[in-house]
Amino acid sequence: MPQNLEIRLLRSYAAVVNYGSMAKAAHALHLTQGAVSQQVKRLEAFLGQRLLHRHHHGLELTPDGTRLLRYAEEMIERNDRFLAETAGYKEADPVRLGIPCDLIRRYMPSILTSLSTTDPNIELSIHSGTSSELEALLISGDIDVSVLEAPGDDANENRLISERLVWVAGPGGQAYKRRPLPLSLVSERCVFRTSVFEALRKNNIPWVHRFEHGDLEAAMASVAGDVAITVCLESVVPSDFQVLASDSGLPTLPMFSITVCHAPGVCSMPINRTADSIRSAIRAV
Repeated sequence: MPQNLEIRLLRSYAAVVNYGSMAKAAHALHLTQGAVSQQVKRLEAFLGQRLLHRHHHGLELTPDGTRLLRYAEEMIERNDRFLAETAGYKEADPVRLGIPCDLIRRYMPSILTSLSTTDPNIELSIHSGTSSELEALLISGDIDVSVLEAPGDDANENRLISERLVWVAGPGGQAYKRRPLPLSLVSERCVFRTSVFEALRKNNIPWVHRFEHGDLEAAMASVAGDVAITVCLESVVPSDFQVLASDSGLPTLPMFSITVCHAPGVCSMPINRTADSIRSAIRAV
């Protein structure tokens, strides 16, 4: 009875050999290292042959592995060439995009619309978090490009727009009058924390955390319930919340920039096109 080799197993095997490690192959294929390892094991089990020896120096091909590699690369190339030549088919360009959770509602629809219009073939995987968390993912290579918030209004050539950070209370909220001032800043890695605490210290205003270590929705619920106040970039304040004016007794907060950054050393046409679409979309909102 005929048996069939799976192209995806061959693709993972060839990537492991060509990149020299499971981790690098997983990054290139946008899979987890465990998934790549399992696919290679499935291929070895299907063939009944050991293809790779794993040792502390790296990976070494067995004779059977060397023989298979020639066929695998040819089969992958033929598969991809046929699909590329098929009418209406174009292989997706995967891009891993990061965006701070507080910017998603305002900017993500425009970014997606821009990409779907100019580059419908880009396949996005979206990661959200604080700007500090996303910057760490960029540095580690776990995402390709990210929107970030940074202090100041001249955050180099990556700057898209600048906005003032403002104090925000719930509808009719009075929490801003309490002392110590009850704050809800979502996460200890919130990029706004240093600026907020510095402004409060300079004005001798004591504060207390009423909510953190949760998500944005829960934090805003604590503000809506007048348990605490928070800070936001002016453009993303929910329409039913109030921006606290200068007569609230709270200090003026600094400007922040919205930027777009690539992962260090990462450059490709899909990533560059995604970054261009982000710039256009955010500036147009």
